[in-house]
Amino acid sequence: EDDIFVHFSNIEMEGFKKLERGDTVEFDLKNSEKDKGPEALNVKIISKDRRFSS
Repeated sequence: EDDIFVHFSNIEMEGFKKLERGDTVEFDLKNSEKDKGPEALNVKIISKDRRFSS
């Protein structure tokens, strides 16, 4: 699987913006500037899998 960069400002949620292992998300994908690989935009958490929560 390839890595996809996501900046916290692209996570659509209230309060502290954080993704956790096991979260199911949907997002728009674009190629980042300067050919640094794919970047996620408009990231929305669809469901949380608490098995991986700390």
